[in-house]
Amino acid sequence: MKRIMAGVAVLLAAVTAQAREPGIAPQFPPGQTLGLANAVSPPPGLYIMNRVAWFDAQLRDDDGRAMGQKVTARSEAVQITWVPGWQVAGAAYKAFINVPFVDQTVQRTSPAAGRVGTFHSSGMADPKVQPLDLSWNLGDGWFAGAGLGIYIPIGTWSPNAAMNIGQHFWTIEPGLALTYRQDGWMA
Repeated sequence: MKRIMAGVAVLLAAVTAQAREPGIAPQFPPGQTLGLANAVSPPPGLYIMNRVAWFDAQLRDDDGRAMGQKVTARSEAVQITWVPGWQVAGAAYKAFINVPFVDQTVQRTSPAAGRVGTFHSSGMADPKVQPLDLSWNLGDGWFAGAGLGIYIPIGTWSPNAAMNIGQHFWTIEPGLALTYRQDGWMA
């Protein structure tokens, strides 16, 4: 059974889905993680974490030429994780909520990138609630994890804004993880 679970996890992880509309940025800047890509569940308890990220990028074409847009974003995400010590379908259960706050500036010098000018926005981005996060111990240092997260569209958003921090739509995010943790190694 353990080998079947591991095989299913590997096959599902190899399949990707793109569910975002063209021109819609990700919920969080690249590099900002929400939850750990780690299938090992911590011991029972209540955990509070804080993550800070800095994102500074410039839009470039295939030849490396600047295309007239620079984005600078600073973010801080507070996450509260609850591990009650329950077993669900043979897996350790946990749940978490992650509330991100973002301060972002966009500088556009080309109309091809959007409205020209410098635009700034700060506030809360859409929080992520993960009511289901499971971790199976497969043995020999291997763990498999599966979760279901939901982004709630209550972040800073306005239909007339040049840029928004919130997305103004619901997002459902399934997740899978496979972790090796043994003899001081973790991958």
